[in-house]
Amino acid sequence: MPPEVTAGDRMDVVEVEGTEITPEEFNATEWLTKIDRRRQALVARTLHKDGGDGDAAAGEAGRRSQGGDGDATQERAAQKKEGKRLARQSIASQQPRLPRDDFKIIMRPRDGLNLSKVPMSRLFESIITAAHIDSVASIGFDQLIVNAKQNTIVFSTASMERAGQLLKVKHLHVNGNNHEISAYAAPHETCGRGVVHGIDPTHTQEDLDKYFKDPRNPEIINVRRMGKTASVIVTFQEEKVPMWVFFLNTPYKCVLYKKRYEVCYTCGELGHRSDVCANQDKRCRNCGTNNPPENHPCDLKCRLCGKGHPTGDKRCKEIFRTPYIVKKRRWEAKQREEEKKENQRQSRWEQHQQEHRQRSGSNSRSSSFPRLPSRGGTRSETRSRSRSKSRAKEDRGKGHSLLQDEKTPGNKVSWVDRASQNRDTNKKEMDDLKELVKRLTRKVEDLTTDREQLMTEIKQLKSGLQQMPGPPAPRTSEQKAHSPDRSTVASVPPPPKRRAAETPEQTSVEVTNTPEVLFARIDKLECNNAKLEENIQESLRQFTAQLNANLESMVKATNDKIQELGARFMQVEARIQLIEKSINNYGVPI
Repeated sequence: MPPEVTAGDRMDVVEVEGTEITPEEFNATEWLTKIDRRRQALVARTLHKDGGDGDAAAGEAGRRSQGGDGDATQERAAQKKEGKRLARQSIASQQPRLPRDDFKIIMRPRDGLNLSKVPMSRLFESIITAAHIDSVASIGFDQLIVNAKQNTIVFSTASMERAGQLLKVKHLHVNGNNHEISAYAAPHETCGRGVVHGIDPTHTQEDLDKYFKDPRNPEIINVRRMGKTASVIVTFQEEKVPMWVFFLNTPYKCVLYKKRYEVCYTCGELGHRSDVCANQDKRCRNCGTNNPPENHPCDLKCRLCGKGHPTGDKRCKEIFRTPYIVKKRRWEAKQREEEKKENQRQSRWEQHQQEHRQRSGSNSRSSSFPRLPSRGGTRSETRSRSRSKSRAKEDRGKGHSLLQDEKTPGNKVSWVDRASQNRDTNKKEMDDLKELVKRLTRKVEDLTTDREQLMTEIKQLKSGLQQMPGPPAPRTSEQKAHSPDRSTVASVPPPPKRRAAETPEQTSVEVTNTPEVLFARIDKLECNNAKLEENIQESLRQFTAQLNANLESMVKATNDKIQELGARFMQVEARIQLIEKSINNYGVPI
């Protein structure tokens, strides 16, 4: 018997055929074996790529030296493939999508209750009766799903009260019989789950809940022990699982929790566990014998990997399922790769379009030059046609082909030329609109300048009126008494060689009428200014409406042309692929 090693010893010893070696030496030997195996695989792959008779000879020599190991490897690969097929079949097909934020209550029936033989309506009535839930309040909010492969029930509800009532259910009355049932709440799909090994089994559930609540750990929802082992499952609030967690101030390695393919130890089938097994027939999970007697000889063979251990043993590497978070990462990586390829295709398409534009631009520039005078009309035309035909054949041989839409006597118009013509037309319309905007802007500036000049003139007139003296004050009675009578003054002849002066009455009338005329002129100017401003606003509104209408029509026409050009481009690509395919097959384009 090897000596007992305590947990406090720092150096473990592994005994191999009477020779004691350290774990480092043992692991180093194992690592060298893996490296040598990897090296042999790379050499074999290189020889396989080289091909030829040497490969055949090397393969024959390898098969002779291995003594039939290749057949055994193929057999193990076939068994592994069959095991993956059985594992996929053991999982229920895609179930209806449950609400993301609902509580999922898992119920596992006992006593051999086969859920696939019970109508779901009767099962739902039994559950809500046992949980004392109002059926009217549950309809429209809760869902019931039966997993026939695992023989379990999933009850989804958005109410915490109903979820608590479902967790208290211990028995179900189905078909006149009471069946024991265990219910628990499944963690949220966004919660990460990890496994921590090496936790002392003497720690109770209260100790686990207490000592795992370390401030250095992420937020933990639940901790439970895996049976009576030293391993515990930790459910985290976040999806990410940390590499290390602290328990009693000691860091422990935390690995990602992987679900297992469920194996029944009673009937030996995949897909469910023994506590929910409803099969009457027994089957040995070691050798697969139906209804085996006690102490029968067993030839151990795993149904998942084909190796010599019981199906579902912890040593089997095929028993673990791929975690959801790993699938999600793979899916995201695949999406990123597809987006990268799509961007590369888009960039190649844009580069191809740019090359076509440059080629079409050079063709249009070359066609703008006048033709050289020919010595013989018919002969030169024949030579030009033959040269054009030969150039067309060379272009087709190179794989460059353009779709010809219209033909005129002296020119061939491609869809690229039409696109360039459409762009020229749109550019001309845009230039016309810009010129119209400039003219209207200049007109608005001129009108604004005139308005400012009018306002300045009005202010000057108002200030002049305020400084102008008013009409003379009326005379008093004393002044009238001392003044001579109008008749007397009229009878006296005026002095000679002196011009008669204007009477005070006439001067007073003219001075009194001058401010009224000025105010009337000011009112007229203000009225003209208001009309001018109104005309400016109306012109701006009309111009804005016209500009918006023109822009909308241009955008619509541009979108239509883009769609049309895209469709034509797809036709051209299909045509090019067809031509290249015909060239590769027959050497002559169709």
